[in-house]
Amino acid sequence: MLNEIAGIFRRIAMVAMFAMFSVLHIGLAEAGSGNISLELNYIGFGLGYHTGTATVTVGNEVADYKVSGTQLMGIGFSSFVASGTVVGAASIDEIGGKYTAVKGSMAVVVGGVSLTLKNLNDIRMDLTSNQSTGFDLSAGLGELTFSRVGGVRKVSGAATAP
Repeated sequence: MLNEIAGIFRRIAMVAMFAMFSVLHIGLAEAGSGNISLELNYIGFGLGYHTGTATVTVGNEVADYKVSGTQLMGIGFSSFVASGTVVGAASIDEIGGKYTAVKGSMAVVVGGVSLTLKNLNDIRMDLTSNQSTGFDLSAGLGELTFSRVGGVRKVSGAATAP
């Protein structure tokens, strides 16, 4: 009887340790896996269009991207320079594709902008800008597409959050 109880406690302890390490692993995966710098311009009257460039670092790899996208129900013109972190990317090859604004807005008015972009693979870009100009009134969130331009460059050292 005591051996059975001890076996049950061992199993409970093993499950608890597994759960603890799983939570720790998820927490480490959420740590910033890279950096991004983004320059984006916008012009719109009803349907708006974004165009710009980005440089992304993941681990010891750096790549440049052309950024383009649309935004519904906007009017104005603006440009901003932002930087931030990339979360959830194990490799620079996972960066390209479509991202949707999930927090904040792509509406830019003179002053600072905070924006979170996310793709279908749960890669998240958290961007902040204190360098923006122009006028943009918009009701909807937009979508941006990142297309790699050129090859991947190696850098020494790993990416750290700004």
